[in-house]
Amino acid sequence: MAERLLALMDHLGIRITHLAAQMLGDIAELAEGHPERLGGVVLALPTRLAPAPFKRVSRRLLMIASERGPSAEVTERATSLLPAARRHCLASYEAQTWTDAVAERKEEIAGAMTRFLQSLEASEPCAPALKGSHAGISYEIAGSGPALLLLPFFFAPSQWVPALPALARHFTVITLGGPHLGGVAALEDRARSPSYRALFQALVALLEPQKGAKVLEVGCGAGSLARLFVRS
Repeated sequence: MAERLLALMDHLGIRITHLAAQMLGDIAELAEGHPERLGGVVLALPTRLAPAPFKRVSRRLLMIASERGPSAEVTERATSLLPAARRHCLASYEAQTWTDAVAERKEEIAGAMTRFLQSLEASEPCAPALKGSHAGISYEIAGSGPALLLLPFFFAPSQWVPALPALARHFTVITLGGPHLGGVAALEDRARSPSYRALFQALVALLEPQKGAKVLEVGCGAGSLARLFVRS
């Protein structure tokens, strides 16, 4: 994933970028292997956090967590291993994996990100277009100023939308998406796992679907299992 992100940054004319993400797998390799390309890093309500890849950027790291829930627990544990990092807690708030936190606490989240990132250096991009795709990553650009890459929350890049007006007043905000990032990538990887496929095939066999039957999948995510079902 790091090579894709670096290729996109080069395509957009960004030497050093600010970056915000929820899913650590999207950015851990970049933070560990290329810390010089990151001005500031925001981990927005992560539900899992292995601190080791972020040691080289810990002085430029902000962890945003809810007062209760998985993000509270993992970021609190991480502070002992990343003492130079900052932590912002959303008081009286509980976030779960499915929580739409930016919509519910947009002013506080955008404000915490802005105050933290404004003290750190990042490049102003010279992008060839305001919307496009490169290295398998789609992007949309708004605002002006230092570059801020927004990687998707678990569900979708659109979860950042409520905070975009506030962030775009201070940064060139580049919202990223596509099949290689966020929850889409995680769901597709899981669907390719042989053990998960075997489990799913056993479930289909138990359902005994008949030709012409209608099947409703509730919470289909990226549609990974629906495609497997059609091919069954």
